[in-house]
Amino acid sequence: ALLDTLFRQLNDTGGLPDKAGRIPLILWELKLFFEFHEWVEHLWAESTGEEKKALQALVLAAVACEHLTYNRIRPACSLAGKALSLLYDHGTSLPGWADPDLFIKFLNRLKKDPAGTHLFIQTKRSSS
Repeated sequence: ALLDTLFRQLNDTGGLPDKAGRIPLILWELKLFFEFHEWVEHLWAESTGEEKKALQALVLAAVACEHLTYNRIRPACSLAGKALSLLYDHGTSLPGWADPDLFIKFLNRLKKDPAGTHLFIQTKRSSS
């Protein structure tokens, strides 16, 4: 069912610039954090400089969420803090599909109240 949803959403134009940008956002929306991490890690491996640091933040955010799904609060909060630090310093270097402010807002909520955090970021795609 999740893959059906993924493919259906990929076929929807949804206002995002391209399928390469839609895939990680859809993975996140479906709470497929491991898959999001894998997808972004490929982008990270091919990037350099500021963009590489910014993408590392997204990988860490996904790993934090994966920990949270298993109720591993301490590592989730620790990784969220590391991701936040990288986003504050390098977030403006993220690709156009990733809004650093949305990830920062989400990670701050996760650190403040991990038990109450809904593992969802309101993306441009999902807000319509």
